[in-house]
Amino acid sequence: MDTMADTTLKENGHRATFRGWLLGLTLLAVGLFALLAESLPQAHEAHAAGVVSTCNEASLLTAIAGGGTVTFSCSGTIVLTSPIVVTTGTTLVIDGVGQSVTIDGPDGADDDAFNVTGSGVLELRRLSVVGSGDGGVEADDTSKVTIDQVVITDSGDDGVDIEDDSVVTITGSTISGNG
Repeated sequence: MDTMADTTLKENGHRATFRGWLLGLTLLAVGLFALLAESLPQAHEAHAAGVVSTCNEASLLTAIAGGGTVTFSCSGTIVLTSPIVVTTGTTLVIDGVGQSVTIDGPDGADDDAFNVTGSGVLELRRLSVVGSGDGGVEADDTSKVTIDQVVITDSGDDGVDIEDDSVVTITGSTISGNG
């Protein structure tokens, strides 16, 4: 015959078993989630810093799409097949610090390596821009361009083409042998 104390003990035993089972299930779920999260591609983390690890156009464009400041863990020449366009509402910083990076612009007669339109903002730092069919950098409309410690050479027309109400700041750079 069950007494009141026995009944309470049995109920508490079931509660303790249920709590242990629930705790075990929770820990299992957390562990599986952690494993799953670790094994998934980390697209935002991979590109959040905008690091180009292979010096080619695809890697550069992927880093640019990630936004922010693009840097390099490789040295080399990146050959562009079309201009990199920076538009209104976009700020793009490309910094070759610690590497020897050359951006070889597209060969089309009307193609610049970089075309900044609207109120777009472009900062180029510590790299080279060569061989564009038209110009190294074209600044249109009310865009803002900073060129710092950059070599721009061998472009078909202009090294830097400043149009409309654009603001271009050039420091410690060489612009020569263009058009």
